[in-house]
Amino acid sequence: MVAKLPAESGMVLRGPTKDYLALVAEGEGVKFVGKRKLMAYYLKEEVMTAEDVGSDDIRNETHFHSQGNYSGQVIALKFRNLSTFYVTSTYIPTFIIVVIGYIVFYFPVDDFNERIMVALTALLVEAAFFTQMSSSIPQTAYLKLVDIWFVYCITSLFLVVVTVAFINWCKKCAPAFLLWVRKKEFKSLERIQSRRAALASRLNILCRIVCPILTGLFFVFYLTMAALIKIPDLPIDIPNYQSFFSE
Repeated sequence: MVAKLPAESGMVLRGPTKDYLALVAEGEGVKFVGKRKLMAYYLKEEVMTAEDVGSDDIRNETHFHSQGNYSGQVIALKFRNLSTFYVTSTYIPTFIIVVIGYIVFYFPVDDFNERIMVALTALLVEAAFFTQMSSSIPQTAYLKLVDIWFVYCITSLFLVVVTVAFINWCKKCAPAFLLWVRKKEFKSLERIQSRRAALASRLNILCRIVCPILTGLFFVFYLTMAALIKIPDLPIDIPNYQSFFSE
C-alpha cells in the first residue's frame, strides 16, 4: 500500500513562480525517524517527489495537479501490511466461532434447545465481532477482504441456525411426501415418527459433510482472490498544513 501526502501537507511557495524559485529535495529529501513498525503496518520506504502547483489551487487551498506555476513537493509513504496482526486478532477467533457453530451437528438431534442456543450464540458473537472490527478499520465504499470474510462467516452461521430449525421441523412434523410413506401407512403413527427421525438424522449427517467442504472451497477462493488483488495507492489529505510563501 502506498499512502501519498499531497504537497499542501508540506511546503508550498506562494509568490515567486517555479521559473524563479523552486523547492528541490536535498539528498533523499525526506527521512522517517520514528518507529517503522506500527500496529497493523510496516513503513517500507518514504519518497519525496516534485509536483507543481497551480495558482487556483493555492488560492482555494484545495487540490494540486502536475501542471502549475508554483513549486511543491509530494511525500509518498510505502506501507506493508502486517498480516500477523489480522490473523491473530480477526481470522483465527472468527474461524473458531464458525467451527463452534458447525459442532452443533454433532450434538444429538433430540437436543434442539442446546443446538439452537449454541448456533444463535455463535451468530450473535460473530455479528458483534464484525461491528467492532468495522469501527476500527478505514471505511470504504467497496467490500474489503476482511468484509468478505465476515460476510461468509455470518452467512454460514445463519444457515446453520436455519438448518438446525429445519432438521427439528422434519423430526417433529415433516409431511408424508418427504418421508416416502405409502398411503396405507398413514395411520401408523409409529411408522411415520420413525421415518421423520431417520430423515432428520440423514440431514444432520449430510450437514456434517457439506459444511467442511464448503468452508474449504471458500478458503481456496478467498486465498486466490487475496493473491490476485492489487492494492491501489491511497491519497491522504491533511487539512491543517503549513505553507511557506513569499509575497
